[in-house]
Amino acid sequence: MDVGAKIIGEGLDEIRKSAKQSLQLTWIDIHIHTEPVKPKCACREVKQAPPKTIIDHVSGTVQPGQFLAIIGASGAGKTTLLNFLSGREISQNLKREGAIMVNGFDKDQMPNFSSYSAYVQQDDILFQTMTVRECLTFAARLKLEASEEEKMSRVNHMIKTLKLTKCQNTRIGGPLVKGVSGGERKRTSIGVELITDPNLVFLDEPTTGLDSFTATSVMESLGDLARKEGRTVISTIHQPNTDIFDMFDRLVLLARGKIIYFSFASKAVDFFADKGYACPDTSNPCDYFMSMMSKESIELEHADQNGIGESGLDPVAIDKEYDDLIEFFYTSYMASDLACDPKVVHPDVKPINAQSEAI
Repeated sequence: MDVGAKIIGEGLDEIRKSAKQSLQLTWIDIHIHTEPVKPKCACREVKQAPPKTIIDHVSGTVQPGQFLAIIGASGAGKTTLLNFLSGREISQNLKREGAIMVNGFDKDQMPNFSSYSAYVQQDDILFQTMTVRECLTFAARLKLEASEEEKMSRVNHMIKTLKLTKCQNTRIGGPLVKGVSGGERKRTSIGVELITDPNLVFLDEPTTGLDSFTATSVMESLGDLARKEGRTVISTIHQPNTDIFDMFDRLVLLARGKIIYFSFASKAVDFFADKGYACPDTSNPCDYFMSMMSKESIELEHADQNGIGESGLDPVAIDKEYDDLIEFFYTSYMASDLACDPKVVHPDVKPINAQSEAI
């Protein structure tokens, strides 16, 4: 890149930083449940399954510069919630209720919501034979309405921000082609989505398939995007290590579709310790929370106490005990001072309306 292009790029970065609007995402009383499927065969009576609640009347808000992690066991509803908040289409068999607001304006009334939000899928779809730089360049030329110099400036910025300089000319690779490491591949996938400089970033389990060190490096990059660049970052994650847990600003614990904790990640351990569920000093807090929210832990406890195998367990009693536990956590959280208030507005947030231009 010549000197002139470098000067243009630096100028664009300054303009971008000054023009970027802070966005606060708020959701109010979100309820998602299944609808009975009508039988396709009219010649015989088919018993319909009862409606099942996926997300149970949850509310919350995430402010600019915050890194929010949504943690829950498989089937807790975290990916469904993330998809609904991001505007991605979810199953047609699900009925959705509730409101999502962006800086106080209804998201459904904003035709340009996707232009300033990005969604990073759990599984990437990068071309194996393209290099890291080629993938980012392809995305920039496809998504950006700008001059070639501006597009290349954005590509260079993403390579530097996501620490991809050393591997920028290496192929992505795949089963038959040698390529970059898992962490570099994941950061490239993130870069492809961030090439449009979005204000809101949604990620679905970005550490899947990565070793502990690589996962920490990826999440560190995401934390920098939130805190240093003022973006609003929301990510589901299955079971992060202690170093990753310390990077989160806010933490959501989701169980049976209910939020049983939504506040500062640093205060979660003390909160549950006050309720009689103290995390051992040598344990990873997220490992403990996952065990605490898991129905299987109750099954194991029953089996150990009664000295019987899984076939001898009483599923009705276990379901009731698990429901009572989640309800205890939920009511304790809602009655605490840490309960998230969706009415709180960040001081840097400016209201937007139907006449506002695309951000």
